[in-house]
Amino acid sequence: QEAAVAKVASTVQGMRKEADSLAAKVSGVEANMSELQAEIANLDERVRLADRNLEVLVELRQGQNELQQDTMVTNFSSALLVPTERVTKLNEEIKALGAEKVRTLNKIKNFRKSINFLDWEHGYMGKQLKNLDEYHTDLLLLRVEKRTLELMKGANVSSQEKIQSVGDKKI
Repeated sequence: QEAAVAKVASTVQGMRKEADSLAAKVSGVEANMSELQAEIANLDERVRLADRNLEVLVELRQGQNELQQDTMVTNFSSALLVPTERVTKLNEEIKALGAEKVRTLNKIKNFRKSINFLDWEHGYMGKQLKNLDEYHTDLLLLRVEKRTLELMKGANVSSQEKIQSVGDKKI
């Protein structure tokens, strides 16, 4: 009986090895099959797109063709036709953004201009103050006659008229 059990156990072990090798082969075949199915789906997609992507001759105005021009023959395989409305709309958006940027730059320019003007005005006022201080010093150091002193203090206008009339009589 033990011999029969050992024989059956070795047979079972051989069958397990064979089952494992068959399972490995099945998984390999399934992987190969999934690769082939993906390739078939890719080829089907290419066939479907080939039906839609036909070569068409298009006449464009000068300046409308924006592809890189080669010296001999230009490759148009990656070219797209874009509706002019979309291009116009995009250009308007770009122009609006550019105008906004220009407005911002003008604000910055005017702000800096006002700062420079205030700085210049500050310097001008400082020099004017220095000039008036020097003028005041000159006036303090000036030797004056009695008549000039009276004129500076704002003496009577009648005394000035008397001096002028005396001067006129002498002439």
